[in-house]
Amino acid sequence: MFKHLKRIWLLWNKNWLYRGANLNVANRLWLAIRKKKAVFSRIEELKLDKARVCKDQEEMEERIVSYSEQASIVSPRVPVDPGQTPDSLDRKLEKLYKELDRFDQQMGASREEIAAELLRADNAFKNAERQLNELEKIEQIFKNTINYRRERWRNFRAHISSRAKAQFTYLLSERSFRGRLLTDHENKLLDLQVEPDITKDSAGRGAKTLSGGEKSFSQVCLLLSLWEAMGSPIRCLDEFDVYMDVVNRKMSIDMLMLAARRSIGRQFILITPGSRAEISLAPDVRIKELAEPERGQRTLSFRPT
Repeated sequence: MFKHLKRIWLLWNKNWLYRGANLNVANRLWLAIRKKKAVFSRIEELKLDKARVCKDQEEMEERIVSYSEQASIVSPRVPVDPGQTPDSLDRKLEKLYKELDRFDQQMGASREEIAAELLRADNAFKNAERQLNELEKIEQIFKNTINYRRERWRNFRAHISSRAKAQFTYLLSERSFRGRLLTDHENKLLDLQVEPDITKDSAGRGAKTLSGGEKSFSQVCLLLSLWEAMGSPIRCLDEFDVYMDVVNRKMSIDMLMLAARRSIGRQFILITPGSRAEISLAPDVRIKELAEPERGQRTLSFRPT
């Protein structure tokens, strides 16, 4: 019995020792697994830190490139002499700032003020240039307009001249006269040539070589020719027939009355020293005859005020 119990105890003790050894191995294995997990976790953290640092590095490089490009717009890159330190560069920069302030004082304005004044002057120049371009366009439009109007005026003047010449020739032919109207628009001259003889062999004479009646009749024909191109509502002639004979006077008055009837909206006033017998009566003709002057009259018969 005792031996049996002793054997059982030995077996249990041996089993316990085996279990204890296995427990130690399991503990060590668990600790190793924990350390492994901690190491892997640390590795992941380091990878994240590395990615973050790489990203910051890329952003910093991009910022450096951007600053360099912006700085190159203001000024090209300044080479730094070997051996220069940040302190020496700061001292040199401070010296340059002092010299710049001294130059600003000598100039009477700072660079910012000069730049602002330059900007204002540039804007004023651009505005003036734009206005000048607009005025040049308007000037060109006016030039084109005035050239067009001058061309129209030349054509109108030529038409009036041709019509006046034809009318003058026609009116002269009513009295069996031959003549022509001479115009010089460049020198602003007007002359006429009249020949009382309508034959083709006779040469035209100037107005100075005509007799009094011929000259008066030619002047009436000239006035009637020119009146066609005039817009005056009232037309007056005083003693136009003073040098005419009866035939020329009668024909001139008839021509004037015919022209007056054709001129709608215009009034003709004709003053003649002739008698009423030479005037053809009509409803549209009013004759005012002045009384004969009194011989030896010394006072005028005005109504007393």
